[in-house]
Amino acid sequence: MVREEPKIGIAGGAGPYAGIDLARMILEETVAEKDQDYLPTVQISTPEQIEDRTRFLLGEETINPAHALFRNIMDLEFLGATIVGLPCNTAHAERIWSVLNHNLEQAGCRARLLDMIAETADFLNQECPGVRTVGILSTIGTWRAAFYPALLEPKGYKVVVLKEEQQQQIHDEALFHPRHGIKVQDYPVT
Repeated sequence: MVREEPKIGIAGGAGPYAGIDLARMILEETVAEKDQDYLPTVQISTPEQIEDRTRFLLGEETINPAHALFRNIMDLEFLGATIVGLPCNTAHAERIWSVLNHNLEQAGCRARLLDMIAETADFLNQECPGVRTVGILSTIGTWRAAFYPALLEPKGYKVVVLKEEQQQQIHDEALFHPRHGIKVQDYPVT
């Protein structure tokens, strides 16, 4: 007998490896004894269609990545996804996230788009109740958008962020370096 489960959609391509990493984590966290026990997932990854989120936030790109992300989420819903994860911190910046959610609402999308930033705050609260200081390492776009401090500080967390020069170095070297950056290599040098 086939069980009816919610199907998890993964809106990949906003950092192509992030979608793969999310799929891997879903598999690793699933309690399964056989193939049929795993949660059903569907992933769409169209990195060539999604504008660079950081460049958009910095005013270096004019096309909002929300539009391509919207099309992908609608396609995921068509494929049966009932809940969708978007594994990209920078896509949660207000200038992108609000447009994406507005477009989904206007289109009548029934798939639930998870807010990764709110989920992170909930996880910290539930799983790490003694933690009151949180450090943020991110793209320069996420750093400038400052949505983690905006969400976490009112909840009583001390949020530690880097100075701009240090943040730019993390962005350029740890994330986007062509040989070892985690955003451009599957298994970067550690």
